[in-house]
Amino acid sequence: MNLAIKLTLLRMVLTIPFIAACLWEEGNLKLASLILFSVASLTDYLDGRIARAKKIITDAGKILDPIADKILITGAFVSFVQLGKVPAWIAIVVITREFLVTGLRTLAANKSIIISASFFGKAKMFLQTIAVFTILLGFNETITLIVLWTTAIVTILSGLDYFIKNKEIIREALK
Repeated sequence: MNLAIKLTLLRMVLTIPFIAACLWEEGNLKLASLILFSVASLTDYLDGRIARAKKIITDAGKILDPIADKILITGAFVSFVQLGKVPAWIAIVVITREFLVTGLRTLAANKSIIISASFFGKAKMFLQTIAVFTILLGFNETITLIVLWTTAIVTILSGLDYFIKNKEIIREALK
């Protein structure tokens, strides 16, 4: 197992204490949730950078990286809904898109096709990460809502982008 994949797996593991600290939301645990999310986000940046620099890009990494992202982000959004910091509909948009794109990737994988992250997918993850930081850092409600709405729109657009670019995979699967 290479370093990039280890970092991806670390992101998955860090999600558990992040959610716990986030939901507890008292004193030092607010800081702990911010630190844990920061470290998890850093692993997302580093795993891809290391894989490209060391030329250790693998199919496993291409599959595990977006799964780790989904675990971290959906965990954060569900936690924030529980805390009343994110409207449920935004979390539903995020989670629905993640399930649909994961389903598409599964259909592709069944045909030995790996769907890598697109520009829109990376922009979506970046905005979702910014949205989480906006909430963790306690930005005012107006800024937070602007970031959340922008995130929801880009999340929808990125999902559409994956389906439009991979419509042949869907057609084949529906035969």
